[in-house]
Amino acid sequence: MKKIIKILVCLVIICAIIVTLIMILKDKQQGTDKIRIEDKFESNDTYQADNERIKELDNRNKYFAVKKIMEKYIYYIQEMKGIVNSQKYDDTDIMEDGINHLYDILDEEYISEFNVNKSNIQNKIKEYQNYDFEIKKIYMFEKSSNINIYFVYWKLDNDTLNFLIKTDSKNMTFSVFLGDYMENNKYDYNMNVKDIKISDKSIEKNDNNQFQYENISDELMATTYISDIKEKILTNPQVLYENYMEDNYKNERFGSLETFEKYINDNKNEFESIETTKYLVNKYDDYIEYVWLDQFNNYYIIKEKAIMNYTMEFDTYTILTEKFKETYDKSGDEYKCQMNVDKFFQMINRKDYKTSYKCLADSYKNNYFKTENDFANFVKSNFYKYNKITFKKSEQKGNRLYSFEIELTDITGKNTETKKVNVIMQLKDNYDFVMSFSM
Repeated sequence: MKKIIKILVCLVIICAIIVTLIMILKDKQQGTDKIRIEDKFESNDTYQADNERIKELDNRNKYFAVKKIMEKYIYYIQEMKGIVNSQKYDDTDIMEDGINHLYDILDEEYISEFNVNKSNIQNKIKEYQNYDFEIKKIYMFEKSSNINIYFVYWKLDNDTLNFLIKTDSKNMTFSVFLGDYMENNKYDYNMNVKDIKISDKSIEKNDNNQFQYENISDELMATTYISDIKEKILTNPQVLYENYMEDNYKNERFGSLETFEKYINDNKNEFESIETTKYLVNKYDDYIEYVWLDQFNNYYIIKEKAIMNYTMEFDTYTILTEKFKETYDKSGDEYKCQMNVDKFFQMINRKDYKTSYKCLADSYKNNYFKTENDFANFVKSNFYKYNKITFKKSEQKGNRLYSFEIELTDITGKNTETKKVNVIMQLKDNYDFVMSFSM
């Protein structure tokens, strides 16, 4: 019996040892598989971009990071030509600094392909009279999880240029490929991402190739657009008219470039002094709308399709905004009339006598203002240049017919007199109305 018990104990021990060995081997096999999977993941240098096509840049933080890189590039090429703070010096130290700085930001693939060195780098860059640049478009795709490639289309002086910027978000570094690299490799933003053979190798840090992202707020974005529009108004209104206004707006509001340029010239003093008092941001599926108000209670509408890719309007009444229509549709007739009175005086403040004249009832025009010019002369003589309206009394006179007593004050504060105006308004279908007034 004792022998049988000893045998059974031995068998149990042997079974336990076998089971333990099996579990250890299984764990080792699972661990090996896990290590292999992780190794495979970590060594996989193929990064699947969200889209096979290169997209126009719609991230404001990345846009302004690229703009800062462009500013750094412009500073370095000026240094290389001996230019500091718009002054040119015959100073070899300045030029050598510029050469070193520029060389530090050129991508190693670019340097290799074009045999660039510090002795011949100056031959790659021409000298310009004016180093103010304008970014026209930026397109981007993700080469890997930390490498982005940007196609930058821009203007410098009278030259239309393009080049590539590569950024490394892990090291917070960048490198530049000049335009001849794009030309030589036939690269452009219409290409398939898979055809771009630029390496996703990290960019080593040096003293001159670092960048950072900034958090660009709605307010800063709105301010940027306002500054850009103001500059175009004062320096190149033709560009603003032809490239930054939608056809349906500019045809309805101005009708021709000549009319627009006359409008700008007639109001140049006001445009030079415009300041933002309020702004509003409305976000829609296809665009972001910035509405801002200046010190004269004039509205400006900016519709952003991508960063710095926008159209603008000088008012909210020529093409009614979605917010206006939404509020109007929900309102009662009396408040709709008040919205229309406000719209009428927006036209007056904008000196848009053509549109405001159309708001007048035909019988009223026939009796008092037979021509648009008669009406414009009356407004200039009796209203303020910039009018603030206050509603004092209202009364319903009939079906969708209302009268209002309003007060006009001078927004500029130059005149302290208050003027009383009586308005009669008849609402029509949709957003139409006709009106008359007396003083």
